[in-house]
Order: sequence, then structure tokens, then C-alpha cells
Amino acid sequence: MVHLIIIHLLPEIAWALARRRHRLRQQVLERLGWKIHRIWSTDWFRNKPVQVHLLIEKIKQLQQNK
Repeated sequence: MVHLIIIHLLPEIAWALARRRHRLRQQVLERLGWKIHRIWSTDWFRNKPVQVHLLIEKIKQLQQNK
């Protein structure tokens, strides 16, 4: 199983333009068995410690489910 962490660094306006492409990419990868965890840049910059904690918890969860 492959895992992917996506960190979105696009400003909101650029994100609106790229949303369809990101959604399609996620659908294709999930069909291939990838597990995806998203981190939004605004969340990362506003509260990095919480995002790091969530990421670590997600990694631990994935390791337990091998």
C-alpha cells in the first residue's frame, strides 16, 4: 500500500482553478490503492503544531493497519 501526503501551497484563487485536477488525481490514486492525507497551507501556517500532531497520528494509524 502506498501513502501520500499532500500539502497544498496554492492561494485560494489558484486552488479554485486547480480543484478539478486535484480531485481527479486523488480519484486515480485512490483507485490504485493510495491512502491520501491532506494538509492545507493555511492550516499549516496558522497552527503548525496541531498539523504535525495530526500527521504523526495518521502515520501511526497507517503503520498499525499494515
